[in-house]
Amino acid sequence: MNRPEFDRLVKAVDRDIAKGDNVIIIFDSVSRMSRNAAEGVEQYFEWYNKGVALKFLNERYIDTEVFKAAIDQLNMLVKLCSLLFKELRKAESSVC
Repeated sequence: MNRPEFDRLVKAVDRDIAKGDNVIIIFDSVSRMSRNAAEGVEQYFEWYNKGVALKFLNERYIDTEVFKAAIDQLNMLVKLCSLLFKELRKAESSVC
């Protein structure tokens, strides 16, 4: 898709990341970042994995900060479940 201004933004972000700068991009809406869902998800995670903070004024629930907090909570739950299953196995083996 022909989006010269967006392409310029991508290059500027890459340049700032290479310099070690913290980058925050604020969009009015996710529709301003991409023209379709597949393109948007790809770009979101490309920037997310590079440490770029994305903020969406009309969809705050998809800000990278919110996503990271959700992932952190999910990881904590996975660890907790792992510990619980380990303790259950210990208890089960001591009963049998």
